[in-house]
Amino acid sequence: MLVDALSLKLIYIQLKEFHASEGHVTDIVLGKKSLFSEGANSPTRFSTYSEFETFFNRINKQVDFEKVNTKLMSTYSLKSFNVTQRKLGGLFNIANNGNKFSSNGPSPKILINSLNTKYIKIYEEVLRLFHLLRMDEYILTADTKIAGDINEYIEYGYIERYFGDTVDKLKTLYRKYKNK
Repeated sequence: MLVDALSLKLIYIQLKEFHASEGHVTDIVLGKKSLFSEGANSPTRFSTYSEFETFFNRINKQVDFEKVNTKLMSTYSLKSFNVTQRKLGGLFNIANNGNKFSSNGPSPKILINSLNTKYIKIYEEVLRLFHLLRMDEYILTADTKIAGDINEYIEYGYIERYFGDTVDKLKTLYRKYKNK
């Protein structure tokens, strides 16, 4: 849940800025990539900012630094969202076209710039660390028989001690952005 919460927090920071300064944020589309999934990036959708915020808070509460569970780990990326602008009225869409966000309306350049520099830069680091956690291996139990004739190969999922440096970097990033 550490990577889930961290990647969602980075999105939350950006959406919060748009929601506070520009207007209502709606129709949020996130990409979700699971550590064990080889398939396509499946979309996760939220109709409103508050719906996304509720989801983020629920995931964020599950972060446990003592037991980093990598078995169900995923990363989320911001794909697109709509903003109903308070000042000018009207609805515009902000979408990630590859590694660059653009808008089809009068969105403030400073906020788009923040998405294109701050968010993408930090997200790419989280994604890099996320991929370092991948280890498609089983752990051999040294040919010892386990009670109950359990197969000699045990799927541990991913054990934190093998990825201590990577997990520590993720924890540091999480702590850095936790209260923003």
